[in-house]
Amino acid sequence: AEYFGTIGLGTPVQEFAVIFDTGSSVLWVPSKECQSQSCKKHNRYESTKSSTYTSLAKNIFIEYGTGRITGKIVKDTLTIGELVVKNQEFAEAVSQSSYPFMISKLDGILGLSFPENSVYKNTVLNNLLSQQLLTEPIFSIYINGNPNDDFGGEIIFGGSNAKLFQIETLQTNSIEPGMFWVIKVESISTSQQSTNWCQNGCKALVDTGTSLIVGPRYVVNNILKSIGAKLLYGLGFVDCNYINSLPSVTFAINGKDYILKGENYVNKVTENGQEFCIVGFTYVNNIPDGFWIFGDIFLRNVYTIFNVQEKTVTFAELRK
Repeated sequence: AEYFGTIGLGTPVQEFAVIFDTGSSVLWVPSKECQSQSCKKHNRYESTKSSTYTSLAKNIFIEYGTGRITGKIVKDTLTIGELVVKNQEFAEAVSQSSYPFMISKLDGILGLSFPENSVYKNTVLNNLLSQQLLTEPIFSIYINGNPNDDFGGEIIFGGSNAKLFQIETLQTNSIEPGMFWVIKVESISTSQQSTNWCQNGCKALVDTGTSLIVGPRYVVNNILKSIGAKLLYGLGFVDCNYINSLPSVTFAINGKDYILKGENYVNKVTENGQEFCIVGFTYVNNIPDGFWIFGDIFLRNVYTIFNVQEKTVTFAELRK
């Protein structure tokens, strides 16, 4: 699933569907100058139609886990809901890879990581703070794990929605020194095995721009094996009839256990009328030992508050 929201760029506003991505820090959308099919399939930014556009004569190249873009950095007015950010730097992509953008519903990406991770310092987060647009120096995210619900979730800048979480379960975690929203993880285990896959300590990037939970290859393969999944192309497949009997996976973070049952970490996918059940754990070969990425599979089971000033990530249990 893709979780995205609408932003506006320029005067008058040109609308774009973007992922709010805590794993990157740059805002980009396709440019009208981009003539590839993957660009033409999406809304494209037209600088000539904006009275607040400024060219900065700087180029940019970004490569993600999947996909890459080349563009130029410009400046214009950014609108997020009722928030109006003046002189926001962003990239208009003049070329982008076919995959995954050709098949994606999103137009671009709005990075919500720190400026140290950016090619420019005036990131969206920096401008929201410096222009005093936030009531509090936080943003909060709720991801709805039910694909059949019209309400996919929400992001709030400057506050949180207490109607969605249990206040008494709030647990704040300091992030590791550096550029990203990375927290410490004490243990990862399954109810099927007593093995702690973080015996030497783990770190995890809390990443709204990643769909699955990503970890080191040998650990993920062992977890998939303990679950009883069949491996194919780096993914684990299970029988859809037995999701409720699958082992649970427990993440211990700052003294608190976050337990994901089969129904929490399995995605149901229908293709050509046939239903497949995919376990939401995967690996990448170049990930450091002990490093994980907590993507949407993890985040749809908690309410998450990111504090930009105190550099913390707070999780809370969702209201039933």
